[in-house]
Amino acid sequence: MRPVIELDGEVQNDDDQREHDINRDADIKEYAIHTLRFKNEEILNELPNIQEWVRSYISNLNQNTDC
Repeated sequence: MRPVIELDGEVQNDDDQREHDINRDADIKEYAIHTLRFKNEEILNELPNIQEWVRSYISNLNQNTDC
């Protein structure tokens, strides 16, 4: 599984955009890609926490694929 990071802004509050994102995420999962979503506000206000979370996610992902 390969992660991709997506930043969600105000446009993700739109129902059509949300549905588009859900459908796209389902399509790209076929290629072993997993979307990690963060709101813009989270990046602006909690960047160190987000960075640590992503590092931990990738570390766990690597541990699980090394088996």
